[in-house]
Amino acid sequence: MSEEQVARTLNQARRDLGIKYKNATPQPLRDYIYEVNMRRYGDKLDPTYDYLIKVKRKSNMDKIIGISNIEIYEFCKLNLETGEKKFFDDYSGIEKFDGFYFKDRENFFVIFASEEGPKLYFKDNVYQLRKDLHISLKEMDTVREFRIEEYNICIKYRTSPYIGFDVWSDQEDVDLFYQIEQSYKNDEYYKKFTK
Repeated sequence: MSEEQVARTLNQARRDLGIKYKNATPQPLRDYIYEVNMRRYGDKLDPTYDYLIKVKRKSNMDKIIGISNIEIYEFCKLNLETGEKKFFDDYSGIEKFDGFYFKDRENFFVIFASEEGPKLYFKDNVYQLRKDLHISLKEMDTVREFRIEEYNICIKYRTSPYIGFDVWSDQEDVDLFYQIEQSYKNDEYYKKFTK
């Protein structure tokens, strides 16, 4: 069952439950509830699935993104609203790819595409990547420190062991923070992460 089918099924279950309780509501309160719902949603029961998608743009599909680990062959579905993560060993569990992530024991950091351009996810918060941010990357032996001053983001991580691993593994290909620090003022980078 697709995510949309699950969402439609759950929405219908909520509406069915609403019918049960609205039928148990005495008049004239029931008519008042129907009147308010008609004004708000164009439906006497409550918002339909289509209303939530088209009018309120509350698509659960927009809240769940498919991302790829920048260092290793691993994939993740991330719910931006709840922070729930589901990891996969292959890409068959992912319907669409929206960006990349880095993870270690302490950190989970994501860059993903949106209609407004590149966005970042860190510690259950979503941030807009902008050209006017102050982003820095310091190298200290085998440790690096990535900072975005305006968002109070500071991530210390070990230098990727995959840099130079093969011809496809230069710093920009396997170090997400290096990639962002080098590219965040580049128009092409914004196009890449804009839906």
